[in-house]
Amino acid sequence: MSGKTVVIALVVIFVLAGGLNVYVASALRSRAPGLARRGYYSAAAFGVGAISIVARAMGYGKLSVALIGVMIVLFLIGIFQKGVLPKS
Repeated sequence: MSGKTVVIALVVIFVLAGGLNVYVASALRSRAPGLARRGYYSAAAFGVGAISIVARAMGYGKLSVALIGVMIVLFLIGIFQKGVLPKS
């Protein structure tokens, strides 16, 4: 597999994962708003990850590393925010 094919495949995977997160979060918005917010943060992280992969492929190594840091922060915000689980 060439490098270009790998980059395209990774970007497609990240975009599909982010899109799936948005779809599920939209469906959960009325029943569990905290869980929906978590999904939106996760989708944003996947989008930033896709941009990071493209930046790395274009030769912007420092930008790619910075974007990976942003991606990790978005995931952590989504994981540790309050009010994620619905009250029973």
